[in-house]
Amino acid sequence: MPKISELSLLATISGQDWLAIVDVSDTTSSPVGTTKKITIGDLAVMISAAGPTGPTGPTGPTGPAGATGAAGATGAAGAAGPAGAAGPAGADGADGADGAQGAAGVAGPTGPAGANGAAGVAGPTGPTGPAGVDGAAGAVGPTGPTGPAGPDGPAGVAGPTGPAGVDGAAGAVGPTGPTGPDNITTATATNLTGYLIGNGSLVSAATTIPQADVTNLTTDLAGKAAATHNQAWSTITGTPTTLSGYGISDAQGLDAELTALAGLTSAADRLPYFTGSGTAALATFTSAARNLLDDTTAGAMATTLGLGAASAVQFGSAVIGDGATGNPRINIDAPAGASSGLAWKVGGVFRWLFYTTNAESGSDTGSDLVFGRAFTDAGTGIDNPITITRAAGGLITFARPATFNFAITVGSGLTFSDNIHVTTNASTGTKIATATTQKLGFWNKTPIVQPTTGVTGATRVGGGGTTLTDTDTFDGYTVAKVVAALRNTGLLA
Repeated sequence: MPKISELSLLATISGQDWLAIVDVSDTTSSPVGTTKKITIGDLAVMISAAGPTGPTGPTGPTGPAGATGAAGATGAAGAAGPAGAAGPAGADGADGADGAQGAAGVAGPTGPAGANGAAGVAGPTGPTGPAGVDGAAGAVGPTGPTGPAGPDGPAGVAGPTGPAGVDGAAGAVGPTGPTGPDNITTATATNLTGYLIGNGSLVSAATTIPQADVTNLTTDLAGKAAATHNQAWSTITGTPTTLSGYGISDAQGLDAELTALAGLTSAADRLPYFTGSGTAALATFTSAARNLLDDTTAGAMATTLGLGAASAVQFGSAVIGDGATGNPRINIDAPAGASSGLAWKVGGVFRWLFYTTNAESGSDTGSDLVFGRAFTDAGTGIDNPITITRAAGGLITFARPATFNFAITVGSGLTFSDNIHVTTNASTGTKIATATTQKLGFWNKTPIVQPTTGVTGATRVGGGGTTLTDTDTFDGYTVAKVVAALRNTGLLA
């Protein structure tokens, strides 16, 4: 295949001829590079699709010297023909053979340092450090809800029966009544209503009492009454219903709450409480509970509970939520202008801090989230690896290189700051588009799939036919411009 440097052959190149390019970065075929080719027509179409040539970028670093090609053989001199009539000036002769290789030039200056390599794999986790010193005791948490009422205690034992009351003074003897008839009829029975007769019956106004049932009635009632008498209380009417009715004025009246308390049986470490209106029970009241309740301040209670100072409650571990109900969360409510966050320490020394920064100034500005401030072993701040701006559309700023071992989908534009470069791996390499049907576009051109030989050729302006000159153009591009554009974009060395 002829080299493009042999300009005498350009006169015979057409749009269907191949252009060979040596890719020095691909050493699969040869240590000096691999030959790749494309038709002149397709190359011109690709160049024209890229749009007009942009301004020349800054000169890149000097690359390594390419290998010197083999010297071409000198053609044999043709036989001299007879002198003809002086014709028009002939075309320029072919270039002479390449001269011998010149002496090696002075070595160029050292190129700039290459881009940083990819971050190394994280080393194994170091051994666990010693346990940190306990921090200051935390504040006392809010009082928990009152627990459910305990079961009622057993009923108290009934007290002993009180002593019998003192007998009242004997009543005066009444006058002797008249002698009654032998037989008490209904008419005379009204005078004996309420008395018992010999058969145990109670006399009523409608009772006729036989003489045989009245046992010594005349004799027993004649001018006297019985010395003692037992009467059922339920049969006595007109009794007082209040203490004052009995002449008692210095006693506590009957009360349901007092009765409920009186019905409890006292015991050690027990506290009476009401379970409802007029009902009471005993609750366990341990010495630990009494020690807490005799504290007069929240700080003293925190100390009794072993929580330390009231401003810093400490737990060996804590579980938030039960995994089944509610929406567990940690709420941190800081005053205006203050910073709040979560801190991780080792041995009492800071290691990481997640916190908010920047005082709020309205319009959703301020209180940005610093997702992880790092500290040295001595507790000195290093940097803020990730910062998230709170306002809508705010930036997420990475202060360190990031390694993503997964696919990333960009839902909007991707913007690089000036002088930021993309570094690829030098082993397997990196592809831009992994299928021929995926579309690409450069410099604001409409993305297209990978071009094939079926693409419409560029418009050629020149001599036409099979003769191609260095002044012929394809959509305005000469072959020399095509090569220059490939080099300027880095596609050719």
